[in-house]
Amino acid sequence: MEKSREKDQGSWRLRREVTLGALVHLLVLVGMVLAAWVNLQKELALIRYELNRLNACHQQVQQQVASLAVAQGQQEFRLKVLEDGHKK
Repeated sequence: MEKSREKDQGSWRLRREVTLGALVHLLVLVGMVLAAWVNLQKELALIRYELNRLNACHQQVQQQVASLAVAQGQQEFRLKVLEDGHKK
């Protein structure tokens, strides 16, 4: 026994023991990582949904602006015709 001790003192030895506490810590860490991943996926899904709604609202506003631009052009034409009529 003493000979093996003398041999081992000159070199490092790795203990291959895993304590219950270390295993519990590892499992808690893995659980926290998984929970964070799931939470991130939920947040990304919510952001995707909100971006889709924002895009739909943007398209509606664009259509309304286009229709207002057409109406403005028509009103300007009518005003010009009325002004030309009064000048004659």
